[in-house]
Amino acid sequence: MAILPARVLVLALVLLVLPFSLRGDEPAAAPAGAFRTVDDLSVPDSSRPVRDLVLSFGAATVRLPEGRATVVTDPDGAPAGLFLSGKGTFTWISRDPREAPAVRWTLSKNTRLSPTATEAGLAVTDSFESLLWLAPAETLPELASPATEPSLAPAFRKHRDRTARVKEPPFAHLRAAQRRDAPDARVVRVETTGGKEDLAFLHDPFESGRERLTASGRFQVRVSRGDDRSYAILLAEQPIRGDLFDPPSPRVVLTHVELKLTASSGSDVSISATETFEARRGAVGTLLLDLVDTAESQTGATLQQTALFGDVRRGSNRIRERPVTVRGVFDEAGNALEFDHRSDQLAVALREPIAEGTSARVRVEIEGGLLVRPLGNNYWFLGLAPWFPAPPLSGRAFSARITMSVPKPFHPIAPGVTLRRVEDGERNVLETSLDGPAQNLAVLAGAYSLEEESKDGRTLRVASYGGRNRTASRSLLDLGFATASFFEIFLGKMPVRELTVVEMAVWAQGQAPAGLLLIGTEAFNPMGTGRYRRAAAGVNERFAHELSHQWWGNGVGLPDLSEQWLSESFAEYCSAFFIRQAAGKEAYDLYLTRWRSRAAQTKETVPLLLAHRLRAKNDQVQADSIRTWLLYDRGPLVLAAIHREIGDEAFLTFLSSVQSTLGGKLGTTKRVEEVLEAVTRKDWTPFFDRYVRGTEIPTVP
Repeated sequence: MAILPARVLVLALVLLVLPFSLRGDEPAAAPAGAFRTVDDLSVPDSSRPVRDLVLSFGAATVRLPEGRATVVTDPDGAPAGLFLSGKGTFTWISRDPREAPAVRWTLSKNTRLSPTATEAGLAVTDSFESLLWLAPAETLPELASPATEPSLAPAFRKHRDRTARVKEPPFAHLRAAQRRDAPDARVVRVETTGGKEDLAFLHDPFESGRERLTASGRFQVRVSRGDDRSYAILLAEQPIRGDLFDPPSPRVVLTHVELKLTASSGSDVSISATETFEARRGAVGTLLLDLVDTAESQTGATLQQTALFGDVRRGSNRIRERPVTVRGVFDEAGNALEFDHRSDQLAVALREPIAEGTSARVRVEIEGGLLVRPLGNNYWFLGLAPWFPAPPLSGRAFSARITMSVPKPFHPIAPGVTLRRVEDGERNVLETSLDGPAQNLAVLAGAYSLEEESKDGRTLRVASYGGRNRTASRSLLDLGFATASFFEIFLGKMPVRELTVVEMAVWAQGQAPAGLLLIGTEAFNPMGTGRYRRAAAGVNERFAHELSHQWWGNGVGLPDLSEQWLSESFAEYCSAFFIRQAAGKEAYDLYLTRWRSRAAQTKETVPLLLAHRLRAKNDQVQADSIRTWLLYDRGPLVLAAIHREIGDEAFLTFLSSVQSTLGGKLGTTKRVEEVLEAVTRKDWTPFFDRYVRGTEIPTVP
């Protein structure tokens, strides 16, 4: 199961549906207010000459030998930063040598810049002609020269217009939140234009505790489909304090969500999300939440879809967008709260801060064309992209109550224990309760037929698409119970009490959000030829991989994407272990052969823990392939090396101990390493430094 970026990236035919409201009247929404006004920066009608100006903060240093500068002010006239014009240089230092391979890779694939090794670390340097330095007033140097030069207002407007076109979370949200919640925190942002690349530097001790360097660029795979926008591309990131791989410390955690979803017969949906947030790091007066602002569909059919549905004519692949709108945000008393929703982020100003260790409830009303039907099929899927408001991964540990109402003949499907499934006139209604702590939540509805069975306190359900398929349902129920029983021997009780296996109109793919197992149609109809038949031959291993995600990725959560191997690599290895048990050692050896071959393709790329950094604006297919080989091949090879050294009994004890220690919590490589050392009474630091935090590939005979 791959955790997707914060956008709805699904394939579909465009559905032409008139917009409408699915909810009654609500109190008027509060205006965006402070979240917008912090964007209203200005410069005076004159500027000052400067020579040998040096600005430095965190990992960033700016040098302007000669040029002009002016103070940037907020609407109230308070200093907000400096705007520079002239030929200068910007330098970033990546301090940790373990990050260097990823920095080199992303620079080579996304920029025209070449890093330089220095005593301080790996230096990334670019020239600039204009630069905006936004920082607290007390950190700004005094411009001593008289204001005798012309205004930089035209250059400032041009700079702002250029940088505003980059798709990224608004800095205005972070700046407004920092001013409300932590006025002494020194958040700094630097933007450069006019060099080889447009760069942005962020020093954020307030929300993320990290500093990062990004470039901007257009992804050719999206340009070819009609999207020529620039996106922020991460080049480097490091903690302000602590180790490169330390998990983030969230300010706020989402602990419970009550979702009421009312679907139309087309693409529009109304979602009411009542969410409970707990302050974990200081008082929290402002929420910064992930929430998509558009739903993407795509016309035409992919090659894979055409092979699956031979009567589908490939059309031109064009990305279409439908807006997602927040109608209002309200506190427990029903008072409208100030909010701003754009660039896939929702910022909310609470009336009163949440004291550390206490909680508050917020209700968000959402409408939009989120219901995308892949390839025009009779189902829609709201997956791992943030279709309801949520903090970043480290701030998610929630239980959920879900109520779905969909028009007949669609049947709703949601994770959790079924509380009621009823007909209400021309609609089907489902209510479920999902135990926490969960980090993700997916729901779907479509032309499904359901069959279920309960054994030993577990309920497995199979949703066949397009009609009842008793043979497939029986086979998948048997496979599900057998696989779950095998995993429970050494992983412990399956973290969810009910699991629904859902047929998706794709093949050779799978995904496993909490309480669901989504798998391609070849699992339900193994007949076919060519690539489809080969995909059908791998159903058991793919099923086992996805089922094991209920323990790896859901049971043991992820603090951020750097720890994806704890989900994907561990799930893949457990799948191989199941196949060894079911089909013998020769079948397991085929896994090893494949892992060795594909892991070799990752030589001289990036450490396993930085696989999520792989972006390539001109060849994202290559970047995705390397990421896959890292997580699904090199990672399992690392586990195979551990298994080979310590033997079956100790290795199963290791997996069991990880689940008993970290189940229901956020896992980290460091914690997993500590469990392994406790089981084996051996120092594994050199091994993990080489093969997990480093770029070496283990040899497994």
